[in-house]
Amino acid sequence: MRQLRAIMFADIVGYTAMMQDNEEHAIRNREKFSKVLNREVVVFQGRIVQGSGDGALCSFSSAIAAVNCAIAIQQDMRENPEVPLRIGIHSGDVMVDENNIYGDGVNIASRIESFAVAGGIFISAKVYDEIKNQNTIEAIPLGTFELKNVKQPIEIYAISNAGLRVPAKEQLEGKGRMVVNPRIQASKKTRRTVIISALTALAILFGGYFIYMIFFQVNSSVTDKSIAVLPFENLSDSKEDEYFTEGMTDEILTELSQISGLKVLSRTSTAQYKDTKKAMKEIGEELGVQTLVEGSVRKVGDQLRVIVQLINAKTDEHIWAETYNRKMEDVFAIQSEIAQQIAKELGSRLSATERMRIEERPTENLEAYDLYLRGKSFANDFWAGEDIQNVPVAERMFRAAFRLDPNFVEPYSYLIAMYIDVYYYRAGPEKDTYLRIVNGMLDTLLALKIDKPIVHVALGSYHYKIDRDYDLALAEFAKAIAQDPNSIEAPLLRSEIYRRQGKFDEALADLEKVKERSPNEEWNLAALFETHLAMRHAEEALVYSDKLISLLPDKAINYTTRAFTIAVLLGDVSKARKVITAAKPLFKADQFEQLDKEFELLEGNYKPYLDILLQHPDTLVETEVGFRSAALQIAILYHAQGKQKEAKEYFSRARDILETEEDSSPDDFRVLSPLGVAYAGLGERQKAIEYGNRARELAPLSEDIILGIVPLENMALIYTLLGDQDEAVQILDQLMQMPFSWYASNSIPLLKMSPRWISLKDNAAFKKLVGEVEN
Repeated sequence: MRQLRAIMFADIVGYTAMMQDNEEHAIRNREKFSKVLNREVVVFQGRIVQGSGDGALCSFSSAIAAVNCAIAIQQDMRENPEVPLRIGIHSGDVMVDENNIYGDGVNIASRIESFAVAGGIFISAKVYDEIKNQNTIEAIPLGTFELKNVKQPIEIYAISNAGLRVPAKEQLEGKGRMVVNPRIQASKKTRRTVIISALTALAILFGGYFIYMIFFQVNSSVTDKSIAVLPFENLSDSKEDEYFTEGMTDEILTELSQISGLKVLSRTSTAQYKDTKKAMKEIGEELGVQTLVEGSVRKVGDQLRVIVQLINAKTDEHIWAETYNRKMEDVFAIQSEIAQQIAKELGSRLSATERMRIEERPTENLEAYDLYLRGKSFANDFWAGEDIQNVPVAERMFRAAFRLDPNFVEPYSYLIAMYIDVYYYRAGPEKDTYLRIVNGMLDTLLALKIDKPIVHVALGSYHYKIDRDYDLALAEFAKAIAQDPNSIEAPLLRSEIYRRQGKFDEALADLEKVKERSPNEEWNLAALFETHLAMRHAEEALVYSDKLISLLPDKAINYTTRAFTIAVLLGDVSKARKVITAAKPLFKADQFEQLDKEFELLEGNYKPYLDILLQHPDTLVETEVGFRSAALQIAILYHAQGKQKEAKEYFSRARDILETEEDSSPDDFRVLSPLGVAYAGLGERQKAIEYGNRARELAPLSEDIILGIVPLENMALIYTLLGDQDEAVQILDQLMQMPFSWYASNSIPLLKMSPRWISLKDNAAFKKLVGEVEN
């Protein structure tokens, strides 16, 4: 008889070897497994079809029952004595008789189980479709696989509830093989152990990665409908309710930002005024706005008291004020009424669409909303200080909120955005874990098909930072901006893509519009600085730097960035040193010492910096644009000093390290490009040129000029090391026509100072390029 059944395979991993090593231990594990299996299968109304002691084939009437049974079994298997059990589940049409079950469904479940790991539960896409709306079950995709003796590829998911093991995709082995998506594969970040050391500070001297932070503030003109929402005051008895007050401030700001007739400053622009004693007029002048919103929140049980005032920042006069005494269930109505009343007072008429969006309740579940605000508070702290410890706390809050209301997209969108940034900006072996989390959450978000600005920003950010599909990213950001005309994040992210595409005028246009609406937006001013820098507008960039240092005088990174701009674009190392020296109290002792050694390197004294690198010669640092090998940088410094024996030793060492990396990332330009340099240093001409050209093909300038500059410059270095000076200078000349990049040494001062190009100093074409031709 044919039936639709959920099929579960389970077996103890390595049982045969376990019996050989310790028979008593193996038998104890088998007995525990058998006992737990028999108990839980009965609880979830399943049937044990076959049992071999160390494994079992079970069937269930529903996929939900099968997965819940598997979770319960694995929870018991984790307890002492821990049993290394793996489980695979598929749902399909099978033949059932009194003693057995047959069919493709059984075969597929068996193949899926072969890929599973100890402590894990793997399921097919068909099972996932049946359990994805269950609040108590979480799953993430692992990829699509061609399974042995199965005609069609099968997508496999891992149940990711707490305590269950979810391996990296690269670790999966079973009866079949993964079907790789080439585009995603090309953007995959590989695993490694990272030792953060001197390598990351001034890698620009080696065509490298200068790590900068988000900073900056500036001013703009006032318009009649410009408005800033100041942080509300928490008047609740408990300081723990601060998250709720912050959340109310943010939500009111979000409602206002959806009104096209208003220019609303961002949260980051006004955060500095929390608990301020400054007069409204002074704040208005500093922010460059016409009106200010201030208020307070008091929360007692399910009772809310919200006081809000609209103030003319020019005259300090109160335009409108209201006190709301409501129950917690009216929190969304309060936010909507405040936004609409402010719009009315400022003479801004709402369109029907704007009114609908403002009046829309994000969720009917107040517990979910409270969890969302708590998570948002931790997420904002993460973005403000990049404290990674806030991430898992925020995640727990957001996931709990989403489980209570699966249609409440705000917490899920925040969670995706947070993990995208964790993945994008951080190196280390956990990066693959972050990517799996993001991919799983994105699938869930897409399934909801909810059309909101925050969703489009999350999707756009994914396409930009994860799979590098810039066209799709731009389309999502355009949707977000159309729905939220005061959006800050969408145009800022769009401007980053424009920069990568070499569309600097479009990037500046977006940034200038953001500056008009939010003159003190740190991210925007950082982007303006970077854009002018890329366009080689050194003076304009330094004007921003001056203003930012005056507004944020305690941020050491502002001085570092200013100093290196002066050094590498203007070529004035002495002046750059003075900038850092003046800010010495802001730096830790080791940071200041590090900067001092970098300036010595620029001045031609290689030994101090070389000594730092020699402390950890096998260090390999992963960045967006390349793998920074300490051994390779040591080799280049020795080569620049004419110490060829030592240079060869470290070129060889770098080659070995990078070849190991190549084994796991054969099509990653970030590996192939420096590996080509190592081959060139060892005189392996054919390999060097082959690897250099292959890296350029994988990161073409036409797709991303920011990434493409790096393998192009490394190609110049390859030719330099091979003695093909004319070819090297031709490429350097080409680089000088391109945007300036922190990732490369494509400025005249750096061409003169970088140890990479020392051997070209007597070349006539090089002299002409750097302006040292004698008359």
